[in-house]
Amino acid sequence: MTMSTNFIDKLNDFKNDHRAYSYLSDSSESTDDRHELVELDNLLEDLFNAKQSLSESNTSTSSGSSPAFCSPNSVVFRRQSSQSRITDAEKELQSLIASLSKYKSDVRLDTEKNVCFKCKKSISGRVITALGYLWHPEHFVCTHCDQSIGTSIFYEKDSKPYCEQDYFELFSPKCAACSQSIKDKMLTALSKTWHIECFVCFSCKKLLNDESFLEIDDSAFCKECYVCKMAPKCKRCSKAIIENFISALNGYWHPNCFVCQECAVPFNSSCFFEYAELPYCEFHYHQKRGSLCSACQSPINGRCITALNKKFHPEHFTCSYCLKQLSKGTFKENNERPFCQQCFKKLFY
Repeated sequence: MTMSTNFIDKLNDFKNDHRAYSYLSDSSESTDDRHELVELDNLLEDLFNAKQSLSESNTSTSSGSSPAFCSPNSVVFRRQSSQSRITDAEKELQSLIASLSKYKSDVRLDTEKNVCFKCKKSISGRVITALGYLWHPEHFVCTHCDQSIGTSIFYEKDSKPYCEQDYFELFSPKCAACSQSIKDKMLTALSKTWHIECFVCFSCKKLLNDESFLEIDDSAFCKECYVCKMAPKCKRCSKAIIENFISALNGYWHPNCFVCQECAVPFNSSCFFEYAELPYCEFHYHQKRGSLCSACQSPINGRCITALNKKFHPEHFTCSYCLKQLSKGTFKENNERPFCQQCFKKLFY
């Protein structure tokens, strides 16, 4: 039996060509691809004709020439001694035809896959693989700005490519302080997002990254500033009270500030006197009120006599000469001093 073409040589050539093709990065249904598929069709046709020839030889004679495959690369013709040899060769041809048919189907399937994901057209030449698809280089662009991405860094959102700038501008969180996109480390506080370097004390601007903070009116404060801002203020010095304090007269006081507001003498007991919502010792309280005895300079807590635009204990309102106790309305005055009637006549008449 003779064969019209050497199909084994064709098979070896095709295998070698495909081995090179499988490693090409520019895989596409190019002219070379179509040429290989045509060669594969011709090879399958030759194999089918060989099988038909074997079948005809098997039915006409039990002896003759039939192909025996000694290796994948050669065919040897020799005289056969039995019909079983032809049957074995026929089975081997049938198996080879089936394998090549499957390979042809896979090649066509792979060829059909080599299309650009965007334009759905075949890709010849350079190809970009990204997001599980193939792309023409000019079609692999940012979804937002349509600028070519090429081999640059890109980011994926909902299976769509974005350039770095647009991705962060559109989807990254914004810093509550500077309103810029956060591309690196981010801090979340006060139900907002921040750059690490932007999260600072509202008052002193100290970085709060590794420090505890407290919140006042949606703003962050370091501990020191929080105490100064929220701690009660001393009613006398107006400074923050951080430790011990005294609560009195509708306010808070440092212990060393709660003293007589005139002489600064501390109150040794709980007794103090209020005047104009400020604490005073007894003496200065009466002085402020004008209720000191003009004679003894002691406070008047009970009955008093008002005379000469002054106030006196009743027992201290006396004649300036004889020291006799005077009654209001029964004295005479000279040089802002009180005198009884007798001493006044005696001294000034």
